[in-house]
Amino acid sequence: MNHKVSWKEISCGDGIKIETGDQIILHYTASDEKNRKIADSYVQNNPLIFQYGSGYVIKELEEGIRGMRIGDIRTLELSRQNKIIWKQLEPEIFNDIIYLTIELIDLKRT
Repeated sequence: MNHKVSWKEISCGDGIKIETGDQIILHYTASDEKNRKIADSYVQNNPLIFQYGSGYVIKELEEGIRGMRIGDIRTLELSRQNKIIWKQLEPEIFNDIIYLTIELIDLKRT
């Protein structure tokens, strides 16, 4: 299945731009179309850390953060088919859209 990722730039940083192979450190909040928060890495102080381009996260997330710089904040719109990224949550929480606001905190070049 091929899903396009829609995104909106919220704030532009001035740091280093993501490249394949970088270790990415990002914070996120996720909400539904009624603006109910369903996940928040800031509250848990638990950022998502992964190697960009490794396939660790779904491709729609990697597509959505392509071109980001340290300090950028972007909101991604993911469809129901993309909810696998939140598989630990109950399926009935979701209707059609998940909004994922991401802040690129840091990256480490390998």
